[in-house]
Amino acid sequence: IQSGNAVYIERGMKFSRIVGQGKAFLHWDERITAAVNLGPQYETFTTTAWTKDGIKLEIEMNGEYFLGGERHEGDENILIPYDPEAIRKAVEYTFKSGKAANEWLKSATGQTKGALGALIPQKYLDELFMESRNETMLLSTKSMKDLVNSVNAKLREYGVVLSTLQITNINMPDHIKQERLKTWGVERTNIATIASGEVKAHQIHMRE
Repeated sequence: IQSGNAVYIERGMKFSRIVGQGKAFLHWDERITAAVNLGPQYETFTTTAWTKDGIKLEIEMNGEYFLGGERHEGDENILIPYDPEAIRKAVEYTFKSGKAANEWLKSATGQTKGALGALIPQKYLDELFMESRNETMLLSTKSMKDLVNSVNAKLREYGVVLSTLQITNINMPDHIKQERLKTWGVERTNIATIASGEVKAHQIHMRE
């Protein structure tokens, strides 16, 4: 079995074991039911969601997923370590969904879309993009970390881990985009003016 792959083995139509990188022998009544690539797997996808004020957003994302867990002691000679229990969960979940074993990635991206689709309707458009309106903008480090943690809380039930997630583009209706850009531009200028005034006031105070 080549590095980065594992096989799901059954005995008598029931789960028997998972075997990863290296050589393995099958018992006479065992059979290989599925072979899976453990990752990392990269996927680009798009989802649609509506904000709290009814604005439709199309969000383009890149995600990196893999099956299993982190490296442990003794994994030095394994290029891509594997977690047998995670692989079993992923294979059996895809089978129940009527998919092939290697289609676990589709289920993972579906969960990611669902998490983002649940987050967006809780926010007004301005809250997603203006730092002054909300300390946790959609594209802030904290928001993205919280989103990844939320996705992983669900994915671990299926043996999958989301390692990184990037939002690469957000599309909205053109008339909304032009209107909001003007509003955000004015608000950004106001924030800069206030910040500059506070700096000058601090400098005067220090001189005094």
